Parts: sequence; structure tokens; C-alpha cells
Amino acid sequence: MNFKNKGGITLIALVVTIIVLLILAGISVSMLTGQNGILNRAAEAKEKTEVAQKEEQTKLAVMSSIGTDGLINLNQLKAEIERQGGSIAGTTFPVAVTTGNISYQVDQYGNVTKETKNENIEENWTVADISNNNDDWYAYKDSTGKKSQVNAPKLANGMTAIKYNTEVNGSKWANAATKDGSMWVWIPRYAYKITYKNKDNKSEGGTIDIAFLKGTTNEFLDSSIQGDVKTSINDVTYTDNANGTKSQEQWLLEPAFTFGRENIAGFWFAKFEASNTDGYGADVSTANNANLTLQIKPNVTSWRNITSANMFTTCLYLTSNAKYKTYFNNVSNIDTHMTKNVEWGAVAYLAHSKYGLNGEEIGINTNSNYLTGSGNDGSSAYNTNVGKNSSTTKNVYGIYDMSGGAHEYVAACFKGYTNMLLTEEKDVAYISKYIDVYDEYSSSKYGDAVFETSSSSSEATSWFSDYSYIVYSDGPVFIRGGSYDNGFNAGLFNFNNYYTGSKNGVSFRPVCIVK
Repeated sequence: MNFKNKGGITLIALVVTIIVLLILAGISVSMLTGQNGILNRAAEAKEKTEVAQKEEQTKLAVMSSIGTDGLINLNQLKAEIERQGGSIAGTTFPVAVTTGNISYQVDQYGNVTKETKNENIEENWTVADISNNNDDWYAYKDSTGKKSQVNAPKLANGMTAIKYNTEVNGSKWANAATKDGSMWVWIPRYAYKITYKNKDNKSEGGTIDIAFLKGTTNEFLDSSIQGDVKTSINDVTYTDNANGTKSQEQWLLEPAFTFGRENIAGFWFAKFEASNTDGYGADVSTANNANLTLQIKPNVTSWRNITSANMFTTCLYLTSNAKYKTYFNNVSNIDTHMTKNVEWGAVAYLAHSKYGLNGEEIGINTNSNYLTGSGNDGSSAYNTNVGKNSSTTKNVYGIYDMSGGAHEYVAACFKGYTNMLLTEEKDVAYISKYIDVYDEYSSSKYGDAVFETSSSSSEATSWFSDYSYIVYSDGPVFIRGGSYDNGFNAGLFNFNNYYTGSKNGVSFRPVCIVK
């Protein structure tokens, strides 16, 4: 049979033509709608353009809100952002600016940072809403669950507000992570009162009441709190009560919130003992080096076998050494330094209050390998039920390793021995800003969890039977917290002395202040 049509094409040719046309059509559709198709790429280009436009609008709003002092006028910024159809959250810098579905962080100097996920954040944490809607980021709750107002955390450029992936009970102290994933906890400005269980013996312990303060002032955030805030221990009196207790009558400003000559709204305290990215800690020949890269992370070996002077230098390097650009985008408005005794005390007092442990003793890190964030069984991670007992809040939002783990050097020493921390001569103003200097065991020092929370300068007379050994010429630098094997003698109120050399069982941690 002859299938040929003299006036047209063969059936085979027709089928081939149709197939070719279908292939071409498929290619065209794919080019248009595929993952890398023209339409998708056009949509992506449009989205990128819109993002760029929104970011440019935000930056223009910021520029137009800069005052004659070089700082952002918050009210003007809010008006400019709202005029553009955006919104702004927060009453203190940094503030959260939202335009469309894009969020930015703006600080008082006009730096604009797009809110993006920090890939180095510990896996159980995620980015939090810095506006803190619905307590997304923090909630400083007392033992009854009542939330108290605190100064909003001041994030440095490069810091990311973080929250735990699973909701937890109890007080949520604000947590943040720097770009490398190191974790920090916010300690807001407050005043305190101490009531002793025994008017004749401070070592029997007591309670610490906390009243949070507004900004850098001594005004109470809670208007129902009565009384003035004193700024000197000399202005404080105590009353012996009929029930055998002894009460501090006046509110006293925690001195850690006076940094040099500046009043500060709060500070960031390292969440765990320091470690380093090289993993050195057990050998003085490798660990005693200020040029190693510091980090603050859980479940890693703490950094030990380093002299107190190199610890001090390492903490300063966070804002002075170029390699720490992985921490912060801008170091012009921050100060990092080795934890002072008074800063340790500020954390201890807040932890002991109803906003933390509510008078209970903190759990000890008993890990003999000095793993950060371990619990009192020596093996449980920080986010387990056992591990959480070693936190200042009894949950993952607190600070770890303040009892056990390694001892911790702090920037506090006996008079005449500042050279144990300093590698070069410094003036008196510098020393008073970065180092707590002691000449005796006396009431002239307060807020540091030393004299106020112990009954003698030796033995185990601090609260909860923690060790209480004051610094002196043969042991001129303070160590805090105790060791993994100190048992009940370790804790928040443990203080001891050491001769400053490299020691396997002594670590440290930094503090960050955002100005």
C-alpha cells in the first residue's frame, strides 16, 4: 500500500515534526518556568531589586535622622520609617526596622544591618525578634512567674539576638551570639538589698532582693518600689530584726554598672568559660598564647594553662586585634575585657535572687575533662535536665560554669600586684576601670560576692560553705567558682587566691560592654 501523499508530507515526517515541536516547546517552557528559568530569574531579580530599594530607603531614612551630635534621633527616624510605610520596634538602640517583609537593625550611630540567620549559632538556638514581642527574646521573671521590666539589651554590630528552639519555663535572660557563634548573656542594671539569715553570722547565707533600674539612671523601672538608690556602701545601714535576721535598709547600686567614669545600662557576660578554636587547653606549651582565637561555646574543653596576664590581653584583643572581625562588624562602640570581680558578683547576686535560682545553690560542673556547660554528673550537656541545674536560671537561658568546671581567674588582685595582669605600665584611671584592687578583707568592697557573702577571709565561710580565701602577696590574683572536684565548696560565692602562673585547672571569661 502506498502511504505517500503527493501534495504533502509523509506520516513519519509529520510525527517527527510534532516530536521536535514538543521538545522545543518543553525547552521553552523549562527556560521560562524552570528553577533557573527566565520567569524565576526575573522574579528573583525583582525581589533583589525590591530588597535593595527597601534597604536604600532605610539608609536614607537613617541619614536624614542624624542629629548635630552625629547620633540618630529616634523620634525622627520613627517618623521617616513610618512615612515610607515601614515600622520600628524598640525604644532604645539598637532598634528593629521593618520595611515590607525585610527587617534591619539600626544602632545609634546609623549602622544598618540586615537581620540574617547566623549559621554559627549553636544548633538548638535560632534568631530572636529584637523587639521582644510576646517575650520572644527575653523575660526576666521572678519565682512566681511575674515578668519584670529591664533595660533592653544593647546589641553590638555583629551580635544576633537568639532564642531557644523549644519554649522553657522560668526566667529568660537575654542571650546573643557574635558572628563566630560565641554566646553571651545580658545582665541589666539593678540595685540590691541583702537580708542575712543570722544577724551574727553572715556565713549562714541570706536573700538578695533585686530592683531593676532605668537606662543609666538610678530610677526604678517598677514604680511601686520605694526608697532611693545609694551609690556608696557608706550610706547603707542595717537593722537587726527580732526574728534573728539582719536587713540592709537602703537599695544599693550594684557597682558593676559603673564602668570607669560611665554609668552603663548593662553588660554582656560570657555564657560559658572561655575556650579557643585550636582546642588547646591541657598543655602550657601550646595554650599559654594570647594569639590563639577565643570562643565561648558549650561542650568544648575550656582554655586553661594560660597566665592571668595573657588572659587579660586575650580579652582586650576582642576589640583590638583584626582577627576578631569575625566577632563584631564594628568595634567603635564596644569594650571587651577580662571579667572583674565585681562583674562576677553582679551575676552571682542576680542568680541568687528570685530572677534566677531563688536562693537555691547552683549545680556544679563535675566534668574532669573541663568540658564547658556540663552538669553535676560530669557528662550531661548544658541543655539536658541535669545540665540545666548548673545554670544561673535552672534553664538554658542562664550562665554556666560558675560552679565547678575550672577555677576562673578574674581581673582582681592584691594591691601592688597589677603587673600580674598587665603586660605594660598603665595609669590609675585605666587600672581602676579594668581591675579590682584589694588591700584587705573589708566592707569597703561590695557587690562582688566577697565580704558581703562570707564571714571570714579564710576557710569555707562563704554562703553554701563555698571557699573564702582573700588575695594576699603570695596569692595575689582572685580565682572564682571553684573546681570540678571541690564539691559543695564550689559555687557562685567561692573566692580564692592564686599566684598567677599557668595552671591546668584555671580558666577565664570575657565581658562585653556596648556603649
